[in-house]
Amino acid sequence: QDSHFLHKSDQENGEAVTGMDAIKAAIAQSDLAGNNQQAVINPEDLRSKDAQAATNETVLLTVTGMITFLPGTENSTKRMFVQNFCLAPQTQKNTGKQSYYVLNDVFRLLPAPPASA
Repeated sequence: QDSHFLHKSDQENGEAVTGMDAIKAAIAQSDLAGNNQQAVINPEDLRSKDAQAATNETVLLTVTGMITFLPGTENSTKRMFVQNFCLAPQTQKNTGKQSYYVLNDVFRLLPAPPASA
């Protein structure tokens, strides 16, 4: 319920939604993947992974790479992306085990390069 999503492109204004069901619906209605049905990030398509310790034992991460959109009948399309997220510590109530959860997450598809002549 505490999760929020905001998507804005050059052609549309973004409106924040809250909760997992609303986020899933907003992504499905957005232009993030165009008409494609499925997106895949293969480990070999990751270009960089950087991590840095931050305040209150959080960890900031930045990942760049290629995401592949798999259409139903056409050739797949690849786009560059960058993702930044912050991991925050949490303690499992039943085991006392320390783990992390995603506190903040920003995912950006980068513009497709112009077609070469």
